[in-house]
Amino acid sequence: MRAASVPTASLPDMRATGIRCAILVAAAMLGGCQASPAGVVSLSDEPLAREVRRQADSAYPAAFRCVHRTIITAGRRQYVLTGFLDVKRPDEVRLVATSEFGPTAFRASWVRGIGPKAAAFGGRAQLRMAAAAARDAYVIYLAAPDNAARLARLPDGRLTLSEKRPGGGVVEFEFDSGTHRVLAYREPTRRRNLYEARFSDFGPVGASGVVVPRRIDILDRAAKYSATIQVVDLDVAK
Repeated sequence: MRAASVPTASLPDMRATGIRCAILVAAAMLGGCQASPAGVVSLSDEPLAREVRRQADSAYPAAFRCVHRTIITAGRRQYVLTGFLDVKRPDEVRLVATSEFGPTAFRASWVRGIGPKAAAFGGRAQLRMAAAAARDAYVIYLAAPDNAARLARLPDGRLTLSEKRPGGGVVEFEFDSGTHRVLAYREPTRRRNLYEARFSDFGPVGASGVVVPRRIDILDRAAKYSATIQVVDLDVAK
């Protein structure tokens, strides 16, 4: 079988074709298409977006206290801490962390309208951990996507809601495709996630029987800090 001959385009034709392609790509981008990783599909499904946001808003009770067992890795050192948290969603979370030997290591909080606060009872390492803990507590218990967040589907079916932060950068929430539970919170850049919290091992905790993620893994590349958190008790406020 002879191969069919393919006519070759002249240089002006090729330039014209390239210009037309560039115009089409620009028009698609202006029309709302965004560059996404391979296989990520943007969705225009407001009922689904509302359901996913509702799941994020109802992930925890409105007011409760809980206890964390945490292993923190900062540089080459590891710290084992117990955290006692008082949460009033969506406005505030307060944390007291004690060392494995009992003394208070630091206090941290995040309050709407005030932001994070941290106080340590040791050196600079404890103060850095306190500042990181304030951020982690906010991400775990208070962060939620707003109504402007954009819905997308990952290649494996998981859903994401992403939004631009007022100070710059992007925040992305990841959800299970079936239960719509929050699986991750990320602050991505073009190369990698600068900050990431992953939620797993969902199940009842404490006498309340509330189902929450009993394990949270934190990775903060900017602060060179990671933590593995086990939620070991939870008491819903009366």
